[in-house]
Amino acid sequence: MASIVQLDHLRLITVTGPDRDQFLQGQLTQDIARLGPATTSLGGWADARGRLLWAGHLFRRADSICLVAAAAAANALAARLKLFVLRSRVQIACPELHLNGCLDARGADRTAPSDCDPQVIALAADPTRALIVAGPGSASPGPASAPGGATDEWRLRDIRAGIPEIVPATSGEFVPQMVNLDLLDGISFSKGCYTGQEIVARTRFLGRVKRRMLRFAVMGTPPPHGATVHAGHGSIGQVVNAVQTATHTSELLAVIRLEAATGACSLEADGSRPLTRLALPYAIPELAGG
Repeated sequence: MASIVQLDHLRLITVTGPDRDQFLQGQLTQDIARLGPATTSLGGWADARGRLLWAGHLFRRADSICLVAAAAAANALAARLKLFVLRSRVQIACPELHLNGCLDARGADRTAPSDCDPQVIALAADPTRALIVAGPGSASPGPASAPGGATDEWRLRDIRAGIPEIVPATSGEFVPQMVNLDLLDGISFSKGCYTGQEIVARTRFLGRVKRRMLRFAVMGTPPPHGATVHAGHGSIGQVVNAVQTATHTSELLAVIRLEAATGACSLEADGSRPLTRLALPYAIPELAGG
């Protein structure tokens, strides 16, 4: 049965104005022409070095394009994005919109069309979930549960779907392919130039993907974003996102050097918190069997 959860750890950045499509086409890895109001697309925003400042879902809402960002990063991201507006006729904001999620949404009765308020948007890479966006004067369909455990469940579903979360601690750390955006259909290699595009394209066409995001389990509390992953010969990667499960273990996504991906690794340099590799719902092409 579908359930509604508050997504207080997320916030929307909206881009409006007549030049919004052209402006974002020159900034994001995703082809903006593909965006619609009924289903999200995944994408990223990189700096000139090709390192991600943001990665996540984006979709259309009325006359806006919305980017779903970590709440802790949204205002700084919006401010930085404004620096590139120049003469483009766009406005960038973080409006006070209600953002909820629907768990187990496959086949759920949607009470409003996708372009109305509340707007219900199917989630890319995980058809069992949906986003629900409503303005200040609109109620979401169904009562929302309290934050906390429900938020952790949403974040756990992200990890199990192999969807990365970029926060201030990991901003500027990863090229899009390192967090598998290419495997999540989050990069267009045919749309033309955007910020960081040269590095992203070179990584693909020269076969220089040396690190990939993998899924792991570990005993105990979840490590912080950006925590180091160790192996016998030193650091081999960084934690992208992590959350505790109901069984008192934690699950996490971490970017790992591929040459060390099949060996033993740990969250501690002394090997006292070993990581167990878990499956992802998509194949990692550089690793036999994904």
